[in-house]
Order: sequence, then structure tokens, then C-alpha cells
Amino acid sequence: ACASVPCSGARGSVRCACRVGAWCARRVRQLGRMITSRGRQAQLLRSPHCHVEIPRAEQRSVHGERPFTVYLARLHSELGVYPSGESWYELRYSRFWELHAHLRDTHEHLRMPVLPRPRPSWLGNTHPSYVETMRDSMQKYTSRLLLAWVRCYGSVEGFIMLLHAAHSGAELPPPPPLPEGRSDDEGGALALRGAAIEAG
Repeated sequence: ACASVPCSGARGSVRCACRVGAWCARRVRQLGRMITSRGRQAQLLRSPHCHVEIPRAEQRSVHGERPFTVYLARLHSELGVYPSGESWYELRYSRFWELHAHLRDTHEHLRMPVLPRPRPSWLGNTHPSYVETMRDSMQKYTSRLLLAWVRCYGSVEGFIMLLHAAHSGAELPPPPPLPEGRSDDEGGALALRGAAIEAG
């Protein structure tokens, strides 16, 4: 006798005949993979437990240099607040550019957002309204980068290490290992979808 395969129907469980049993088994496996994938996507898209904020930017100057803007960033996650609830990561645009170039060149699986470009200094890039516009753009960029990072690597620890290194001027760390069983196509699609959600 042919072994029958259970198949879930709208009115309960039925017994499949041997000539359609193989098809039902394949369909059940396909549906299981779809449900698992959609559940993973929903879980990722509902991960608001980590976010980065850049609430303000400060104009500073060093003797012999032009005034420059420093962006004050802080990361909130289930692991805590970084660098702390009373301090900030202080990042100039040049450091963001170095970070972006490093990630683009060394993290082949990370889908990078577009880095905002500052306007030339001769157009007046220290005007308060322009500084606020750039602050908002850098906030969105960093949020999208964090979102893409979590979708690629599955955790926020490595991103915290990046911010620490960018703030202190230390060497930027190498890419962490990819999560076991992660699909590159799936991760990339999630990153792009998440960036579109953040942009909206």
C-alpha cells in the first residue's frame, strides 16, 4: 500500500491519494518556507528596539582651521544606550565619509544607503538652516545604515563597535560573520525594503 501524506485543507485534515501525495508534500514544504520567510521579515521590520538619533549638530573651530560641523549621535538598543545616556558620539562629516567608504569597500553583502553630499563651502555651509538640513539628512542616512546592518548581520553589536571606532578615530573593524543560513538575496531585499520604509 502507498503511504498517504496528510494535507491541511480548509475543512480540516484529509488523506491524500498516492498519486497526489507527492505534490501535496511539496506544496506543504513550500508553504512552510513561505510562512517562515514572511515571519522572519515581519520580525525584522518590527525591530524598533534599536535606533540611532542625531538630535543636533554643533559648529566648532580649531585654531588655524575653518569652522566645521560636528554631528552628535547616540544609539538606543535593547543592549543599552551608547555611548551613554549623558554622552554622544561626535562625528564630523569627513568621518562619515571614511566610514561609508570603508563599508562600501569591505562589506560586500551590506546594501549601502546613499551618503548625503555637503555643498561647497563657498556657498555657505555653516548657515543655521543648512546645518539643520544636513543634520536631518545625516540622521536619515545613519538610520538607514543601521537598518541595513541589522538585516545583513542580524545584530547591532558590530554597529556599536563601528560608531565607537568612528568617534575615537580608531581603525574601523572588519565585517562580522554572516548569520548561519542567511540568504544574500533575501537579506538584500529586506535591506532595500527597510530603507524604503524609513525614507517614507
